[in-house]
Amino acid sequence: MNTKKIVLLTIISAISFLTFAQQDNTLYFMNRIPQVNLANPANGYECKVNVYGILMPVFGQLPPPMSINLGHTGFSLKKAFKKGGILTVDADSSGPGNTINTSDSLVPDFDYLLKAMRPINYITGDIQIHLLGGGFKYEDWYFSVGLTEKINFSLGYPKDLFGLIWKGNAAYINEPARFSGLGLNFTHYREFLTGVQRKMNDKLKLGANVKWLFGKSNVYTRKSDIRLHTDPNTFDLQMISNLEINASLPEPIYIDYNNGNGIADSLSLNLWNRDSLAAGDSTSNISPSDILNSKYFLNRKNFGLGLDLGAIYEINDKFEVQASIIDIGFIRWKANTYTFKQNGNYTYTGVDFPPYLNKNNDIDSIIKAWGDSVYSNFMVTHNQKAYNSFLPTKIYIGGTYKYNDFVNFGLLTRTEIYQRSLHPSFTLSVNTNFYKWLSATFTYSMINRYWMNMGLGVAAKASFMQFYIITDNFFGIRPEASTGIPLPYSARNVNFRFGCNLIFGCPKQVTKSFL
Repeated sequence: MNTKKIVLLTIISAISFLTFAQQDNTLYFMNRIPQVNLANPANGYECKVNVYGILMPVFGQLPPPMSINLGHTGFSLKKAFKKGGILTVDADSSGPGNTINTSDSLVPDFDYLLKAMRPINYITGDIQIHLLGGGFKYEDWYFSVGLTEKINFSLGYPKDLFGLIWKGNAAYINEPARFSGLGLNFTHYREFLTGVQRKMNDKLKLGANVKWLFGKSNVYTRKSDIRLHTDPNTFDLQMISNLEINASLPEPIYIDYNNGNGIADSLSLNLWNRDSLAAGDSTSNISPSDILNSKYFLNRKNFGLGLDLGAIYEINDKFEVQASIIDIGFIRWKANTYTFKQNGNYTYTGVDFPPYLNKNNDIDSIIKAWGDSVYSNFMVTHNQKAYNSFLPTKIYIGGTYKYNDFVNFGLLTRTEIYQRSLHPSFTLSVNTNFYKWLSATFTYSMINRYWMNMGLGVAAKASFMQFYIITDNFFGIRPEASTGIPLPYSARNVNFRFGCNLIFGCPKQVTKSFL
């Protein structure tokens, strides 16, 4: 198999196993658990007191309350590969090439891949660990607090990256290959939440959560504009690149400059121990435990604010509408901050070897001369100014129809605003409150342009303990046919939310209505 096929197979495999954006579609109508307030702060809770969190002794750790969301906007693993056949490689004017029989194997289906991808695709993830939280109800008011560790990440990759490797640059003579959107965004922060919900009258409920955010580390690709032009006559290659990357890191990085003019010549990502480095010992690395120490976790220099807003309105005895906007906010990064900028272009016309092929020049000098030429056109400047990053805002709009006192049907739209683009999803749900101790929600969703997302949420109460588990897509987690390994085989989104709540002062009777 030739080189470009090996490269592409490696990329696809890596993406496929990472294709696990925060979704809370199934959670949205589960009004029998306190966590519903995180998706719509207008939702209170029927019991007088509830507490949860991994910092609670024993009960809060069984299981540890957390949420894991992984998604991919590009393609699903199920269709990324097809049954192979007889392949001919390295065929040219000198001969017919070699044949490879792949009929007993799965091979990448590049026609599907290039058709399925958007111009810019994202692998996204969100991990939330609830350290401590709770709420209490007082007459028509409901108050809540929460302390949560959050990690968000996304990796953007352009469709043309696959197209260039697979088809070559000849396919991009009339239009440039565009690599805009290529970049990494990563944020680790701690969120302290205080919320309030009030029943304004028999029809309307309003709520808001105010969040104090304490950033721990961040990598933010603010600008990524990369293009490759192929001249239709000479086939010269012109690369145009305009990048800006912000970072706030656990420890300083070490940057060397070119002649002291502020242009970065090289940087060390190994995070050398400064004392050892000064002594000339470059073998003493800072270990992960040194980086992620109490100084890192207690860092309060990177401060931000967030806001959630929500409303619930009862139209009549049968219909109710809900709306919320979650994570309006930002973090101001000040600790160990770096901004790298690069803006340049370079035209490759080939290398004229004969002038160099003499006793005074060798191949190393040719490569070095070419590398110096490229470097001079793509120099990176650097500063250490503070900067802002913004939370990915989510907008929910939905409604329910009450079939009877124990069952209702829900419709929900969720739109995430990320990188100045909209990422919508849609959900149909059946919500049940059959017993005082048990409630369940079944959902069918379109997420990341994939329709077969079957979700389930279950909450069960035993005495003062309530256990819950929620997923937007249990149908996509099934064993892969050839290996039996559970994978997100047909899914573009995988998520789980689970935990334990301690609840007190609940109503004696079964809830008779969702409204």
